[in-house]
Amino acid sequence: MMGAWLAHSVHLLAFAAGLAVLLAWGTRERQGTAAFAIGALAMAGLMAVAVFAMSDPKGLFEDFREAYLEGGIAVRESREALAPLFEKGINGFVNLPIVAYLFWPFAFLPFKASAVLFSLIGLACAFGAWVTLVRGLELQRRSAALLLLAFAASGPLIYSVREGNISHFLLWPLAVAMLQLRRGQDLRAGCLLGALAVIKLPFLLFGVYYFLRGRWRVALGGAVVCALAVLASLAVFGWETHVRWYELCIKPYGQDPMPAFNVQSIQAFVLRLQVGAQGLFLWEVTPLSGWGKPLSAAWVVLLYAGVFLWLWRTRSVAAALPASRPSGSDTEFMLVLALACVTSPLSWSHYFCWFLLPAAHFFQRLDEPAIGTDRMAQVLGWFALVATSIPVISIRWPPQLPALAEAYARTGTSLVLAGGLAWMAWLACQRRPPA
Repeated sequence: MMGAWLAHSVHLLAFAAGLAVLLAWGTRERQGTAAFAIGALAMAGLMAVAVFAMSDPKGLFEDFREAYLEGGIAVRESREALAPLFEKGINGFVNLPIVAYLFWPFAFLPFKASAVLFSLIGLACAFGAWVTLVRGLELQRRSAALLLLAFAASGPLIYSVREGNISHFLLWPLAVAMLQLRRGQDLRAGCLLGALAVIKLPFLLFGVYYFLRGRWRVALGGAVVCALAVLASLAVFGWETHVRWYELCIKPYGQDPMPAFNVQSIQAFVLRLQVGAQGLFLWEVTPLSGWGKPLSAAWVVLLYAGVFLWLWRTRSVAAALPASRPSGSDTEFMLVLALACVTSPLSWSHYFCWFLLPAAHFFQRLDEPAIGTDRMAQVLGWFALVATSIPVISIRWPPQLPALAEAYARTGTSLVLAGGLAWMAWLACQRRPPA
């Protein structure tokens, strides 16, 4: 327990110190020096290694080994071999059956070689996301260095790497789709978002939102890709396999949350308020009871209503905003992404690496001369940045400290979620017209 607290403290101090050094060092005269670039790379590298060493899980590449690689091996053998994996629930393959073919090539390699290759591709995608954001947002070198440090310090991103999950793979296409929407390339963005929704179902919310907004080409592109993927999956695996997949892998987790520490959703937070420390290591669907169900439902409904009403009423604000603020299109995109992330009942901690998109916009605003006039936005942004970067570490409290264990379970475990909500508030601040 003390080791986990020490790790969190070291991460916070190192991240804060790194940000402070880059902010102070990265003056306009020094941003272009080789020393600044080397120093920024060294800090980011050391931070990434430290966060990787302290993060869960203890065993590397568990999701890759138990889900993605097993899915690839199953479809290599036969189409029927995939169905038994659905019975493992979250410990098995849970994606749309046709997605298993994405991992089919890894099935021909030894485990260590396939895990290394998978990890290298994931790291390349994360780096591609950083490059895309730096270029697309035209970040100055100091802001680019700060963003690189944020990537390296991101507990959710490193957790996804250690787990062997694919959440960090999606950062790059998410960044590309956001910039395509800004440039009016709606059909391309829609197709890309549709492909992402096939892999991670919460992204279906993008299709709903852009349909309601009347951006028909976005909705059409996403719908076509999703329809083709579903039809291909049905053609290959048949109806019965999909019914089984839905009943075992989708339905249970769409209705009720899990109280485990690495589930960061509104529903999971409310459930932890009810069950306390006994649920932190329980990876089973647990229905909300009593006041928990209406509280959770009301919170989710208010978030949806608030975000959609805010976006609808501020459509005309974008034209009055300074160029360095997030464009209206970017803000819409990131708010819908955040809403999908925090309200999905089974929202894992590694989903929160996607909040590096608003972090990039936050650093872009640091280059704005009038940044000091908006103190509330600054406070929200810095808190959100730190909270969504917390390393994902399991903390087991000794039985001699039951009060602290219960307090931590009900509050501290959900700090990453609090950071996501803070990013939503920060994004809302960016839609205010200048005074």
